[in-house]
This record gives sequence, C-alpha cells and structure tokens, in this order.
Amino acid sequence: IQKEDRGALMFLDVAYQRDNQDSAEYLTLTVAKDKTQKRPEFISIIIPNNVVQSNGIFIKFSKTTKTTESPGWKTEMEKGNPVRVHFEKCSDEKQICTARIIGGYLIDDDTKEKTDIFQKFMDFDHVIFLFVYADGSHKSVSVPLFSFKEQYKKL
Repeated sequence: IQKEDRGALMFLDVAYQRDNQDSAEYLTLTVAKDKTQKRPEFISIIIPNNVVQSNGIFIKFSKTTKTTESPGWKTEMEKGNPVRVHFEKCSDEKQICTARIIGGYLIDDDTKEKTDIFQKFMDFDHVIFLFVYADGSHKSVSVPLFSFKEQYKKL
C-alpha cells in the first residue's frame, strides 16, 4: 500500500506460469482510493501483452463455503457469465496490457448493464481473471480477496 496526501494505492503482483514454460508472468492488480470517497477511483489489471488483445480480460468471482465432505470446504462460482473488461491500452515497448474499471463499475458493451465490480470484491472470496493467448491457450488466475477486504476498510 502506497499512501499519499490525497489517498492510497493498493498493489498486488500475482505470479503465474503458462503451461510448458519455466518463467513466471505477472498479473498486477491496483486499486486507487481517494480518502474522501468510499469507492475506489479505479481498479486496474495489468498483464503481459502476449494475449489476444481484442478479447480483453474476463472476470468471474467465487465464494468458499463449508461442507461436510472432505476437505471441509468448496468453492462456488458466481452464477452467470464472466464480465469482460477491454484493455485501455497495450504497449509493445513495455510489453503489457492495462484494463481499468473506473469507479469500480463496469458497463457491458452490448447490454449496457452496469456491474458493480468493487462490491463483488467486497462480497466474494476470490476474483478470477481469465485471458486467452495468441496461440489459443488460455489462463485463469485466482486472487483471494480476504486481505483486500481488510486492508481496504483501513484506507
């Protein structure tokens, strides 16, 4: 967390590996919070630019619930389709693509339906980011939200 006079920036770098590759790639999640507002100014997702850029990145959420079956808990995905976030920009020079969710709200291009991504960050236990590589392979990166919820309330 980087605190400034006006507010704070929360950063999280999540390492992941593509199938059949030794080196790690990173998804960077950033949340910008103005201290005079309850909601974030924006949520950004940065990933390497070796993905199908026109697809953007898809987001889905899940909850962890207790169960009587081993191992004692299970993960339940939210109902419905993932939401798509288009990349704001992709840089060949920096080799990254950035998607931003202004105010924590996402508006669907087709249906114009408004999705409160920030509220989902607060209500669910995990956020899953899905993207497709140019070779047709795909990746999902799951990020636990427990720490985010605790830290965000302190900002």
